[in-house]
Amino acid sequence: MLKVQVLLLRNMSFQFLLTLFPSSTLRLMLMNELTIAYRNRMFEL
Repeated sequence: MLKVQVLLLRNMSFQFLLTLFPSSTLRLMLMNELTIAYRNRMFEL
């Protein structure tokens, strides 16, 4: 349960960062980080 909350928080902070920095390069980098983290998480579960 706690893990889910942490994931939600992390996702929200990513959304916040994306709105803060609309630069496409940074956005691509962030999305890449997010997908890597998501993939690692899937392996954990």
